[in-house]
Amino acid sequence: ARRADPAPADGDGGEEAEDLYAAKRVRERDVRVWSDYMKAQLHSKSLQLLHRDGDMDQSAFSAGHALLDGGSQPLEEILESVRFFLEECDRLQGVHALVDVNSGFGGVGQAVLRELRDELGRVPILGVGIVEPEAVPEADSRHAQYVGYRAANEAVAMHALSEVCSLYVPVPLYSIAGARGHPYLAGDRWRARSLFHTAALAAVGLDTVTLPYRRARPSHGPNSAATLAELASRLAPRDDLRIAGLSMAFPM
Repeated sequence: ARRADPAPADGDGGEEAEDLYAAKRVRERDVRVWSDYMKAQLHSKSLQLLHRDGDMDQSAFSAGHALLDGGSQPLEEILESVRFFLEECDRLQGVHALVDVNSGFGGVGQAVLRELRDELGRVPILGVGIVEPEAVPEADSRHAQYVGYRAANEAVAMHALSEVCSLYVPVPLYSIAGARGHPYLAGDRWRARSLFHTAALAAVGLDTVTLPYRRARPSHGPNSAATLAELASRLAPRDDLRIAGLSMAFPM
């Protein structure tokens, strides 16, 4: 990723710098797919195109398994890209995976993590299951059906991912809707059904939780430096207890 040059101290070139900053700013009305949030340049092996046949329904978690079993997208092709980055690590601390569990991407993610579990042995895997905010309004006649499908996907994901992950943390973005009552998120500044807004709050929470194993220097306190394995053992002290929750608190 490239960073824009800082604006000059004097007035010369200030307008050009402001234009550059404005061009790099992500605006919600411009966001249509997840990559619209990205301003970084990704490695070519960071992206994998999934090819589906015809009108294959991708709304179910298990649809990802069907997609891979059908042969149109060999699992080994995805794993080779993952191994490419694993081999770059001098000492692999663990795997941190964010998985969209309310679609076929959940099944694909679970299949990849299952293979990594077999290959990496006891290397810790932190799985975060993401569920989008309310995609269908409550007034819509399809809302009840949508909620039923979503609940089924979340249940399947919790069972499947907790088996292959050292720690599984479900993060349903629709549960953040209650944050609208906080004074910092009052009025038009907060939209509970916005992917843009809910993802931003979830990102803050995940950034804080993962801080211990991203710190380079020893420190003290609840967020003191720790490995991914140590963090997982703090949150899941027993081997049969592999599910944790994410909660956030705002300053008053």
